[in-house]
Amino acid sequence: MEPISILLLPKHSGQRICQCYECWKLVNYGKRFIKGHQNKIQVGHNKGNHLSEEARRKMSQSHKGSIVSEETKRKISESLKGRIFSEEHKRKIGDKSKKRVFSEEAKIKMSKASKGRIFSKDHRKKLSESLKGRIFSERHRKKLSEIAKKRVFSDETRKKMKIARSKRIFPFKDTKIEILLQNRLSDRGYNYVKHYPILGQPDIAFPDKKIAIFCDGCYWHACPDHHIHDCSKFYKPHRDKYVTEELQKQGWLVLRYWEHEINGNVEEVVDKIEDVLFRSVI
Repeated sequence: MEPISILLLPKHSGQRICQCYECWKLVNYGKRFIKGHQNKIQVGHNKGNHLSEEARRKMSQSHKGSIVSEETKRKISESLKGRIFSEEHKRKIGDKSKKRVFSEEAKIKMSKASKGRIFSKDHRKKLSESLKGRIFSERHRKKLSEIAKKRVFSDETRKKMKIARSKRIFPFKDTKIEILLQNRLSDRGYNYVKHYPILGQPDIAFPDKKIAIFCDGCYWHACPDHHIHDCSKFYKPHRDKYVTEELQKQGWLVLRYWEHEINGNVEEVVDKIEDVLFRSVI
C-alpha cells in the first residue's frame, strides 16, 4: 500500500506531505521530509511492543546468514555509541551471552576481529575492574592454560612481555624487614627506590649509584644459620646467586642482608649501607 502522502496528492502536482505526519506541510516530490523532521520518526516500529518468544525466535532466524555491508556495520556501531543501558538491561544481555554457544568457526572469526584492536586507557581499566574477583571453574582454567600453551608470540611481543613483567612487583606488599630497613634509611634522609625494575627487583635501590639491596628472609632463602628444610620445595638456591652475578656483570653493587641481621641490629645494617654510599661518593 502506498503512503498516505502519495494518495492525497497526485504525482503530477510535484508535491507530497512531509512523512513525519506531524507538521502536515508539503515537500517537493522525490523528498520525504522537511529538513530536520526525519528525526521525529527515528523510533523503531516495534518500540513499546512486547513480542512473544516465538516472534523473537522467528526474527532471529530471519537474520541468520544475512550479509551486512561494512558501511552498515559502521552505521550500527555509530548509532550505539554513547547509548546508556539500564542495569536490568545489562543483566539480561549478560545472561543471554552466557547461554550462547558459538561454533568453532564463529570463535575463529571473533578472534581474528579482535586482533590489532586498540582499546582506550579508560576501556582497559573497565575491563580490568570487571574481571576482579571473578572466579573461574577448573574446566575453564584448564582451557585457558591449553590455549596459552599453543600461542606463539613474535620476538617483539616477547620483548614487550618481558618489560611488563620486570615492572610487576612481587610480592605485592613489603615484608616487615623491608619496611624496617626502609624506615631507618628514610630517618637518616636517604632517597631510595623500592622494587627497582631490573633483574631480581631489589627491595631497595639507589639507581644513580647502581647499588642494589636485598632483604632475604631466613625461611624463604634458606639461611645457613636458620635453615628450615621444608622450604626446599619453594626455594631455588641458584636463583639468588644467578641474580647477584648478573647484576654485578651490569655494574651493580649487590648487598644482601639476612632477616636475623636486620631484626637483630638494624642500625648496624644501616651503618654498613651508609658506609658503602659514602665510599661511592668519594
